[in-house]
Amino acid sequence: CEHEAFTSGHFDTHFVKDFYSPEYLKAQQDEEKTVAALLGLKVYLEQTAQLQVPQVAKSEWTNR
Repeated sequence: CEHEAFTSGHFDTHFVKDFYSPEYLKAQQDEEKTVAALLGLKVYLEQTAQLQVPQVAKSEWTNR
């Protein structure tokens, strides 16, 4: 959507074919997959850290 031909309104139904190669599109998708995976991992780790119950030291009561 930021391409000059697109923003100027000078494009047609062949816009993708004319301005983007399959290799370029695949590279973009791979980068987006990596970013999505890293973001998902970050959210998972943050939520896991919030859910962890602190370990309680053993009570003398359990030894009786």
